[in-house]
Amino acid sequence: MPIAPTLLDDIDLSAAAVAKKTVDPKFFSSKLTGSGKKTGLLNESLRPINTATNTAYAMDRDIEVKQSSTQHDITTSHIPFAPITRRALLSGGDFTVPVPHVDDRFDVDTSTSRYPDWDVFFDMTPQAAMFYEDRSGDTSRRDLVIQYRMDLFFMKKGLPEPARAVNVSRSIGYGNHDAAVIQDWSTSPMEAARDFIEDSMRPAGLTASNLDDLTAWMEDYSIYERITRLARVWDSHEIADEICQYVRDMPANPTQEQLNMLAVQLRYLENYNVPLEAYRQIHHQLDTTFSASVATTLSKQNLSLLMNHTLDLLDRIKPQLATPPQPATTHSLPAYLSAQQLDAITTHEPLAMTRAGAGTGKSTAILSRIDYLEHCGVPAEDITVLSFTNAAADNIAEKNPKVGSMTIAKMIIDIYALNHPTHKISAIDTIINSIDIFYPNNQFANGFRRRLLEVDQNKVGAFTALNTFIENHFDEVIELLNRIEQTSLELQIIICYQKIDTMAEPPHVQSKFLIIDEVQDNSVFEFIFVLKYVTKHAQSLYIVGDASQTLYEFRSANPRALNTLESSGVFATFKLTTNYRSNQEILDFANVVLDGLETNQFANIQLQANSLDVPTADSFQEKVTLAYREVRQLGGFVTQDLQPIVQNTVIPDYAQGCLDRGEQVAFLAYSRREVGLIQEVLQKVYPQRHIASLVSDRVYATDIFSKYIKFFWNDVLQVQPNQASFVISQGIRDNMAKLTKNSGNSNVEKAILRTIHEWWIENDKVINGWVALCHQGSLLHAAFFERLRDNLLAFEIQRNQQKLNVNKQKNQERKRKNMESKADLVVSTIHGAKGLEFDNVVVLYKEDTKMSQDSRRMFYVAFTRAMKSEYILAFGTVKNAPIQSNYEQIVNALTERDEKNALRAQGIDPDGAALIDDDAADALDFPIVYASAKAGRASLAQPADGGMPDSENLEPLFETILENVPAPSYEEGATLQAHVTNLDASPYLGRLALCRVVAGKLRRGQQVAWCRHDGSVQNVKLTELLMTEALDRVPAEQAGPGDIVAIAGIPEITIGETLSNPNDPKPLPLIHVDEPSISMTIGINTSPLAGKSGKQLTARLVKARLDQELIGNVSIRVKPTDRPDTWEVQGRGELQLAVLVEMMRREGFELTVGKPQVMTRVVDGKVHEPIERLTIDAPDEFVGVITQLMGLRRGRMEQMVNHGTGWVRMEFLVPARGLIGFRTEFLTETRGTGIMNHVAEGYEPWAGDFRTRPTGSLVADRTGAVTSYALFNLQERGTMFVGPGAEVYEGMVVGENPRPEDMDVNPTKEKKLTNVRSSTGEELERLIPPRLMSMEQQLEFCAADECLEVTPAVVRIRKVVLGQKDRARLKRG
Repeated sequence: MPIAPTLLDDIDLSAAAVAKKTVDPKFFSSKLTGSGKKTGLLNESLRPINTATNTAYAMDRDIEVKQSSTQHDITTSHIPFAPITRRALLSGGDFTVPVPHVDDRFDVDTSTSRYPDWDVFFDMTPQAAMFYEDRSGDTSRRDLVIQYRMDLFFMKKGLPEPARAVNVSRSIGYGNHDAAVIQDWSTSPMEAARDFIEDSMRPAGLTASNLDDLTAWMEDYSIYERITRLARVWDSHEIADEICQYVRDMPANPTQEQLNMLAVQLRYLENYNVPLEAYRQIHHQLDTTFSASVATTLSKQNLSLLMNHTLDLLDRIKPQLATPPQPATTHSLPAYLSAQQLDAITTHEPLAMTRAGAGTGKSTAILSRIDYLEHCGVPAEDITVLSFTNAAADNIAEKNPKVGSMTIAKMIIDIYALNHPTHKISAIDTIINSIDIFYPNNQFANGFRRRLLEVDQNKVGAFTALNTFIENHFDEVIELLNRIEQTSLELQIIICYQKIDTMAEPPHVQSKFLIIDEVQDNSVFEFIFVLKYVTKHAQSLYIVGDASQTLYEFRSANPRALNTLESSGVFATFKLTTNYRSNQEILDFANVVLDGLETNQFANIQLQANSLDVPTADSFQEKVTLAYREVRQLGGFVTQDLQPIVQNTVIPDYAQGCLDRGEQVAFLAYSRREVGLIQEVLQKVYPQRHIASLVSDRVYATDIFSKYIKFFWNDVLQVQPNQASFVISQGIRDNMAKLTKNSGNSNVEKAILRTIHEWWIENDKVINGWVALCHQGSLLHAAFFERLRDNLLAFEIQRNQQKLNVNKQKNQERKRKNMESKADLVVSTIHGAKGLEFDNVVVLYKEDTKMSQDSRRMFYVAFTRAMKSEYILAFGTVKNAPIQSNYEQIVNALTERDEKNALRAQGIDPDGAALIDDDAADALDFPIVYASAKAGRASLAQPADGGMPDSENLEPLFETILENVPAPSYEEGATLQAHVTNLDASPYLGRLALCRVVAGKLRRGQQVAWCRHDGSVQNVKLTELLMTEALDRVPAEQAGPGDIVAIAGIPEITIGETLSNPNDPKPLPLIHVDEPSISMTIGINTSPLAGKSGKQLTARLVKARLDQELIGNVSIRVKPTDRPDTWEVQGRGELQLAVLVEMMRREGFELTVGKPQVMTRVVDGKVHEPIERLTIDAPDEFVGVITQLMGLRRGRMEQMVNHGTGWVRMEFLVPARGLIGFRTEFLTETRGTGIMNHVAEGYEPWAGDFRTRPTGSLVADRTGAVTSYALFNLQERGTMFVGPGAEVYEGMVVGENPRPEDMDVNPTKEKKLTNVRSSTGEELERLIPPRLMSMEQQLEFCAADECLEVTPAVVRIRKVVLGQKDRARLKRG
């Protein structure tokens, strides 16, 4: 049984990057040093002026891609800042920009103008930057040139200042706009701003009288602060607000040029990590604004948008996807599987995702899933497993020979090869050279070449740009590839994706149930292809992965793709957190690292060991050793210090002890160089031991032949055919410096010469045969040289593929043999050790306070490879390294826990011992009363087990209370103070205020000061004073301190107010009552069945009842609507309103109740919604499912405390609408054990749309009684809510349609009778029992166009508009 990791509750993880996340200019680039103070690029002396000495640095261009390039020892870095590109703002249209805050802008004084009707002010925003590093001289020189967007705003006086202003050109002017802005861009605003302002104001007849003050404003302009603000925009939902506003500002009929600029803008987002929620919001805005075809085209401009678009398509056909049938018999799964694994393995959801932490049994889950599917009756041939590596695919195939097993790349390659058999897989370099050879002056080919080169260089947005290019020129691309007879994996993925509906597929890739392993390591486009493939074939998809173990971002893997899937709500999500590899000490240390990973902020995985052993401070320090070395230079440590430390410290202090115990030790490092240095030491110290290296050999593709043909083929054409081969080989030798970057390396030169020799050995007979044909006159010289060129290209393509395949096989075989040999010592890069486990591990860890997320993920993988112990050899330039403080905090937390456990073992409560002094030990001496409320008996003597107290009544209890509980203390003669703590109502006296008298005397008929909420004081007279005797309220003359009384005579009094002395009023602190957050409409029953079971039917009675509820319930409000028989009732939650409706139902009312809605506000032009602070206490086994439920409702975990007792307390901030219907689902998922409470937290910006109900409704199309014959035919269409004999009417919802649209059905249809007896006439019609829902569940089920009919006898769901034709007309608009 796993134990819960408790350390993180006791540790301040402030050192972790995400715990207290700060966003600064380094969000854009690590080169943007400084914090607006004395040092760094962004220092306090930096001004908005171009000080670069090189005139070439006067930037006037559109920077839309973050990139770096080096030429002639000068490195140029392009760094975009602004959310909207310059080209997008200049594309034409009424685009808007935010109006700056009054404290940020420079107010232009126009009072001396002829027409001073406008407020004019100036502001500027950093648009982008170019950073130059010149290392060509003796010293390095750095220049930072920032491009600014200058904004001059015109606001018509006398009108409220809007949040945004319309962008207009200088030539047109502000025109008819009440708020306009003219823009220009400059790298030196201190020099250009004045002219820009004057030139912009002159056409409007305006003049400025204070521009001399502009320089002072520029001097105070904080560039660091402005860039930091832009970083916060990119790192939050504000980026979605900016893009969505830009989309909304598009003209109603945008031009193609404007759509192209929007496409560029969407690709521009790929420069930085935009939050997942932002992409969902942008995708929704595109769908809302544009037609389906345009929205689809725009979604393809950005991989994250394309992922959301593909998921939407998949979600729409989810009910049509294959699902495993229910097993005929109970399947006996292995006993070692955990409850988490069983839930994941046995799911019947068509789309399921298992997020599995390190060592949690991903492979076991996949193999067991295959076994379970086969038990459910799924043939093995209908199951395909897609792995990331060939080795993993071979492992699946070995254990399940009938199951299809391959990599995603192999699947795509096979599909592509069947449709384009002449295209050979080649390197992109060779393809680019071939394009230059065959299409030297072709404009289309040049554009295609440029897109391929960007992909090869892994530039931002390159993949989406290539996808769009191929889509727009598909036939031309295929024609080009047919000509050069080459392709690449990137091209194969895109072409298969675009033509997936028409491409033929080989039989071995076809299946109904698809399983993907290590999904996080595949490229995003590969996974998008799989989603579209699943959509095409209506397959079931089951994926397994861990975003925190994504190590292949350099191959376009996206660690946040899994988060996109989970947050979309399309996939049912399961979590595996029980680690079967490591002990809890190792996992506690890994969890600290895991907590600093952004990928885990959404997944919220905390690894738990499959052990009952509780870690102690001693056991932790024994199993996890940290040795940190502070160094001056990181590179110097590796080259000079690493080998001596490993030989003189790590081996004798740690590794040797492990070896003496007969255990294995693995050394893991980041780079091949570090691994090589460690391996040299091990071979020197242990010459007799087997040291296994898991480092794979690299293979480099060669493009020497294609590059030679491109540059020097004319030299070959000048000679006779019999001299051509010699000219080629000699030409490559003579021009090696131009054909390869590493020509000075002797190994490179030898490899090239060997390749030339191999080419000639393999092709000399063929080439000499062509030469002979030329001598005979049978082959023209031109044809000979064409054949020779094609031969060289074919050899290059074939040799690169052979080298790649041979190298893969060698690496796999060597790795397999080394693992099977169970070597004493293993060395490996962290990438090579992924998926493996070792007895003991030494990790070389480089500490860096600016450590990137991919480095954190890599070391998380390294820290979770050990089974028994690990040694972290850390080095860095930081004095107090975060890894040191984390280690010490774990030790301190464990030490404190050990001390508390020791006290508990002695029978001492550690918390109590800390709070009570020895002198106050008698405070623990308190009386104990044993009582039975049911029997009405109490006693001071403990009865026997199962016995009753020996007293005949409760007098011992009351006597003990009187003796030990002190009476209220008060000051005699003090000023009256009575606090209103609750409200009630009486049919005779009206509103009653329940008061607690704190001081003074309260008398009937007394004049008192009523201290109200708004601070005002009003004198009122008490008409009645009531006190409680037994269970009844009786009149009283007066009440003193400590008494709780009810007073009447103040109809508008409310909770928290004070009654005091009119001559000296002293109000008590107010009691805050949370504002309403949910509303629903309540009106009279308007259905055809109204009046059949209720007695209170009229609008007057409903309004009177709601007014009566207002008297004693201050937390609800009743507002009128546009209908005289319907009111909007506002309350604190859907449960409170449901209770009110239930009370009215029991009182005989018949009502029409609308779907609960959240109450929003508009703050600074943005929609805000109420947020609730939700506190949940639940057993720790339900943490995963609760987190999943909250994630679907946009919940944000603020705190999680594990008490170590099996219970966990979690605090979430969740939109109030996320709690609608949550209570029922929460109790169901926690099996009734969960406890939840929520209080109002305030208002926050709209969190985005939730996953709405993915199903439709079955709606009755006529009035009548339900027949079993109709139900028998309808139950296959969906889930029914009614049984035989129930009364229905047109517009009533009688069931749930699994498809996302409504279906009108006839549930009253009767069987046609004939005089012919049927052979099956005596058979019974077997009906599925109807699904019965509580009123709260029905409220949650309601769609936007549905409501509830509530009567004393029954609660029905119905359409707001009952008539079928009326609904259709309303839908058409």
